[in-house]
Amino acid sequence: MGCARRIQGNKGCRNAVYQAIVITTLLYGCETWTLYRRSIRRLEQFHLCCLHKIAGIKWQDRVTNTDVLSTCGITGSEAFLLKAQL
Repeated sequence: MGCARRIQGNKGCRNAVYQAIVITTLLYGCETWTLYRRSIRRLEQFHLCCLHKIAGIKWQDRVTNTDVLSTCGITGSEAFLLKAQL
């Protein structure tokens, strides 16, 4: 059984991998960024798109963003940004 197959079967593992790799890469160097509302909106959009794919939620399901975040057990990307900048 390959590593990809093990990750596909376990949603908790996928969340951990997402936080360890994607979030850290996405927010690399964010401590020095000048934050604009437009940039935060784009980061949040990418973040939620990834979480939709991890949770297996289609856009046709009409699930709110807060429900997606609570289903995955992850906070929004703006919280990650503010935490990193502190």
